[in-house]
Formats: sequence, structure tokens, C-alpha cells
Amino acid sequence: MSIIINNWRMDPSLNALIHCETGETRRLGEYHFILLETLAKNADVVLSRSYLCAEVWKNRIVGGNSLPTAIHALRVAIDDDGKQQNIIKTIPKKGYLCNKEYVSLPESSPAEALIITDQIQDTAPEEISSTTPYVPVRKKHKGLMGLALAAAVILVGSTVGYSHLKSTPDAPQLVKESINSPRIKIFHLSSGKGK
Repeated sequence: MSIIINNWRMDPSLNALIHCETGETRRLGEYHFILLETLAKNADVVLSRSYLCAEVWKNRIVGGNSLPTAIHALRVAIDDDGKQQNIIKTIPKKGYLCNKEYVSLPESSPAEALIITDQIQDTAPEEISSTTPYVPVRKKHKGLMGLALAAAVILVGSTVGYSHLKSTPDAPQLVKESINSPRIKIFHLSSGKGK
């Protein structure tokens, strides 16, 4: 038996929602389906943003708007009003909660329920606690620092090289030679020593 949310049955083989009365099918992306399944299986439990990102996207790096965007898409898919938030509720500064009144989970034996409960307790992160604030991780920009260092070395090197060439007294000089013809001009390259 599948999970039913607001008359929408979750079909894991299709990553889709199928309406129980009309049979209408709404396909979800892989991560959207996993997110909805995670919320439904933990109905009436506030799940932190960091926990949901870790559960749904595993080891992938996602942008800050990925979770709110996915939540919005799920609300549209299950006919939940984003302003009323009857089914998927945003809990400010804490995370998201799926309202158990709209969720029908498949019945399982007591042994299966015990195993599932143990798994949830083992995998639930400590960040769910409201006392632990979320601290963003700073990313190191090693490539940018290396680029800045290379630019500084090139700038210093070109400045030293230019000043060295400019101050060298042995630099060749262009000397104009006078000829009787007004139309012809002759130039010679001189070493500058024998002026």
C-alpha cells in the first residue's frame, strides 16, 4: 500500500502522484518525490532545513533556494495553498512540518514499525534541536587567491623590467642622417655609446 496525501497516492515506481478519485497523474522530480515521502513519513514532526537537505539531496551541494522551491512545487502538486499551508507548514526558524490529518500511511506490522522508528531515530540529526543555531559554512576561494597572487607577481615583474630597460644607458638609439634630398630620410640604429 502507498502513502496517500490529500487524496493523492504516491507511486514510487513512477515518481508520481495519482489522484485517488479521478486517476489524474502528476509526475514529480526524483528529489521532490523523496522530499514529499520524507515529510509524509515524519508527519507532525518538525524537520529542520538542514535535515531535509541531508535526507533528500544526500551529499549534493544545493543552493539556498532549492528547498523552498521544492516545497512550493509540492504544495502546488498536492493542492495545498501556499498562504494557508494546511498540509505542508513552514515553521519559522525551525523547518517544515507535514500535517498528519492529510496523510494516510500504509499499515505495517508492529515489528516493521519498530524497525522504522529505530531507523528514524538513528538517522535524525542533532540539528533538529531548537537550541542549535544554523551556522553557514564559509567556502574557501583558493583559486581566487592564487589568481590575485599571480597578477601581483606579474605587475611587480613588469614594473621592475620596464624601469630596468628605461634606465639602461646602452639602449640602442635611432639617429637621423642628413641627406641632400628633401624626400628621402635615412635613419640608423646606434648603440648610443659613440655619440
